[in-house]
Amino acid sequence: MRFWIVGLLLAALAGCATWEADARKNDFDKVTRAYAKTLEWSDFENLAGFIEVKEGVPPPAPTVYKDIKVTAYQPGRANGSADGKIVRRSAKISYLLLERMSERTLSLQEEWVYSEPLKRWFLQSGLPVFR
Repeated sequence: MRFWIVGLLLAALAGCATWEADARKNDFDKVTRAYAKTLEWSDFENLAGFIEVKEGVPPPAPTVYKDIKVTAYQPGRANGSADGKIVRRSAKISYLLLERMSERTLSLQEEWVYSEPLKRWFLQSGLPVFR
């Protein structure tokens, strides 16, 4: 009888860990879809909300992006860490430099990290640097 109860408790704990990993994956999907929409709309004021602001480091000013218009964002396949708290993926961003009216493409590596205290994903690799 004891073994049965211990087995049930272990199964319940394993189920909780699986549920937590699934919830974290769903959160990742939601955050990265919102990030893609924000980037595609060239909404640079709200884009800074996807990076974790470190103490003493100001978030990037949206005016840095005033001459940029994103035309496409294509994220690659995501590769997660064993603990499910870090996700890396490549991405391509096509954009216009408005002052020159030239289109360019930027390839970059994104690193998303899950913050346990804040219970959300942040773009650890920082916002794209358009040149």
